[in-house]
Amino acid sequence: MRTLLIVAGVAVMALSLTARAQRQTGDANLTNQITQLERAMWEMWKNHKYDDMRAQMTEDALIVGADSLATRDTIVEIMKRQNCEARNYTLSDVKVTTPAPDTALIAYHVVVTGTCGASAIPANGDMTGTLWVRRGGRWLTAFHQQTPYSK
Repeated sequence: MRTLLIVAGVAVMALSLTARAQRQTGDANLTNQITQLERAMWEMWKNHKYDDMRAQMTEDALIVGADSLATRDTIVEIMKRQNCEARNYTLSDVKVTTPAPDTALIAYHVVVTGTCGASAIPANGDMTGTLWVRRGGRWLTAFHQQTPYSK
């Protein structure tokens, strides 16, 4: 009987560890997927593919900047007028969390090298967060915020 309890205990621990490993693998896969989606949005912005960006946002998406709150359609028009030329960008300190099913929140520091109009993009970059939601099997941006980094 005692041997049976030990075997059962070991089996429960093994199943628990397997489930935990599968969850961590799933978390890593989601982190990679959301990070790739976020990088794709930056590539679209860099390459002036603003309508493609629009297609990756929910209809009711909100975008918060240092001095504005915009809807999806408004931000696309603003980006078209800004005349930004990004040579490159880097994302660092990337963190992804899942606050609810079919949602993922990514936060990171982004530094862009380039200009908007006649002005250089600030070298300190921004602290950035994006809320992605899965709708109809697709991940879409529902909220995005950039806050100038002051350090």
